[in-house]
Amino acid sequence: ETASVSSSSDTAANAHDKLDGVTARVAESLLNREKIRQKIGSAFHTCKVTDHDSLLINSHLPLLCISRIISGKLEGNDKSCIDDDDGHDDDSNGKASEDSDYNPLLATNQMLGESGAIPLISQALSESLVAVMHESNRASRNSCSACLVALHNRVSSLVSLADGASLFSPSNRQRLCENGYTEEVGGYLIMALIAVLRALSTKGLLYEETWGEITLSTLRMLTSLTHENATAAKELEVCLSSDHSAPKKGPYGLDVIASVLHSGVRKKRSRVDQHDSKLVYDSIIYCLNSLANIVESGKSVQILAEMIVPSRGSDSDTLFVTWLTRWLVSETSSFRDAVVESTFGDSPSKHAERRLDDDEEEKLVTTANGFILLCCLIVDEGEDASRSRSLYEIIL
Repeated sequence: ETASVSSSSDTAANAHDKLDGVTARVAESLLNREKIRQKIGSAFHTCKVTDHDSLLINSHLPLLCISRIISGKLEGNDKSCIDDDDGHDDDSNGKASEDSDYNPLLATNQMLGESGAIPLISQALSESLVAVMHESNRASRNSCSACLVALHNRVSSLVSLADGASLFSPSNRQRLCENGYTEEVGGYLIMALIAVLRALSTKGLLYEETWGEITLSTLRMLTSLTHENATAAKELEVCLSSDHSAPKKGPYGLDVIASVLHSGVRKKRSRVDQHDSKLVYDSIIYCLNSLANIVESGKSVQILAEMIVPSRGSDSDTLFVTWLTRWLVSETSSFRDAVVESTFGDSPSKHAERRLDDDEEEKLVTTANGFILLCCLIVDEGEDASRSRSLYEIIL
């Protein structure tokens, strides 16, 4: 019994020593803020406009914490805390279940929706996007790089949070779209997302360093919100013109996404470094998926059918669908012969040993997503069925 008491006492002493050590390190970090700044760098503001310490601690850190709770993951870490050692969830069959009784992520999303937090998340994201727009207005004058990084961190965290909350939760997606009103954009969250893309596109900032990361986060959010969501599709089919007396001929939210896609393709064709190339590639995929989601959930076939894009090397513009079809076909040029000449197992093929390089694999994924969009445009059997038939002829 004496030995047992002694062992317990030693354990308590060790625990106390560890706690003292942690406390000492925290105290040291609080006293020596300059050392923290050197480690974190531009995550702190350097301008005099904002209290950078309170912004980092009181704003960004709580968002990271709640994102961890909702997604089960840290930002930039694909492994969830509910995964086993092999990366599978804890479901007995090793497969993700869409039943909230068995999938903790879905149960968490359901509770998040019931808690009333969704409108708050939507509002916070909308206001952060408005702040990005204000920062872009002074990008060529007095823009603070540290402020921009802080805004990017905030937008990225809120997008991760909203994206996680939308997983297998149509009601959460709809609530996100129905909230987040800001006077600056005259609409809700969807309009704020479109307004940021429009502002960055106008100023030529879509794929510029940190601005490009914000573009990617914005497109990621649009792709998530438009999935099987008629509310989002309807928002993107609304004319953005501020002149309410003028005929509604656009631009629409759809035009902005198509314009970003067109800009991304042109950027991809130019010489860009590896990081920019990945960013542009991801943006293109998000644009294609968002447009396909909108066509599936809404009545936007006519808008897309009449949409035009600038034609390179020509004085006249080109129908968006025509440009999209030509571009997708051109993306298959390097491996089209191998597919056409394939024997499909009937006999040995001279291309049997050929492997796609990284660039070709990217093009293959891009064209697959693009062809899905084209299919969505031509299979409409509703009010736009006749329009779909005419698009079918254009595409072929």
